[in-house]
Amino acid sequence: CDMLALLALAARKQKEATIPPRSALLTLSVGGLHTCGLSRQLDHSAEGTNKSAAKTDPVRVAADASGPSVPVCWGLNEQSQFVGSYTTNYTSVVAGDAHTCALLENGTTRCFGANADGQAAPPAGATYASLAAGAFTTCGVRRGGGGGGALEGTVSCFGNNADGQAEPPEGVAYAQVAVGATHSCGVRADGGSLDCWGGNAWGQTTPPADHPASKRSTSYRQVAVGDQFTCALRTSDGEIDCFGDGGGGKLAPPPGEHIAIAAGGATGCAIRAAGGGIRCWGSNRLGKAYPPENGLSYGALSVGPYHACATRATPPRHTDCWGGGEGVKVAAARYRDRIAETGGAAASFEDVRQAIRSGTAHEEI
Repeated sequence: CDMLALLALAARKQKEATIPPRSALLTLSVGGLHTCGLSRQLDHSAEGTNKSAAKTDPVRVAADASGPSVPVCWGLNEQSQFVGSYTTNYTSVVAGDAHTCALLENGTTRCFGANADGQAAPPAGATYASLAAGAFTTCGVRRGGGGGGALEGTVSCFGNNADGQAEPPEGVAYAQVAVGATHSCGVRADGGSLDCWGGNAWGQTTPPADHPASKRSTSYRQVAVGDQFTCALRTSDGEIDCFGDGGGGKLAPPPGEHIAIAAGGATGCAIRAAGGGIRCWGSNRLGKAYPPENGLSYGALSVGPYHACATRATPPRHTDCWGGGEGVKVAAARYRDRIAETGGAAASFEDVRQAIRSGTAHEEI
């Protein structure tokens, strides 16, 4: 496969990943070069299953639609990561680097796209209350019973486990879980304290002894993980606590009360309690730290490795995205590094995608 052609495709699809459909989205999840949301919709005529030319406007959704809640994806579909069945009602959808998993009403999971590490292969019979996707790993908060007789609220993971990010504590119930490229974290259902597991080279899973997150008495309502850093939203006052790698301002969230947080790459973002606007911190290499300044209120937020998106809180609940402008240049640099290391050329677009995440050149994005 020609490298320039692959990079040109990546550039086009990266741009498409930041151009959402004019749809009323209820939830949102940003992956690598694709984005998915959940919406009530009526028109199933354009499902975007073409691998080489995924539609930038895959489904037209009415703001007042009363049909089933179904996933809507846009951007790159090279690995067939768009959810391909709209025949039933879904409760959530999460996007990883090049895979997507969607949760049905009965708690079962359907996954699509890249599966080299098993990230799109949920355990047989397992049922979940919620899901979270990292680059090559998927985790979920279990419903009681199901495959293996899981305890309600415990977390199980599948996919890449190179750094232990798919090995959550056993027998602990969680209200929410977040997954990154090399580490994962969960908010305990009893008390709201944090547990993290996986890679810890920068202290992203073990906050300092004097950090609020190290104390079981500190309660959090949500946790978000980026590359080598973790942030959590306090229950008491909506302030944000971060720990891990502090380079580029990743551990310097804005003060004040917030209602939601998200992280991806080297960037974090949050929705303010007052007014519903978005504030971001950390790396702005791809423009991810500059959200829209339009005076609007947002209700859903997601940050990926290259771009971020947020859904407006009021009808028609359109989605705005930002960032992504330099993502393919970073990919090209890491791709060249991989060729120099191996002495050969990548054989497929998947090799280019892997080079984005694991090339020897380390640039914070």
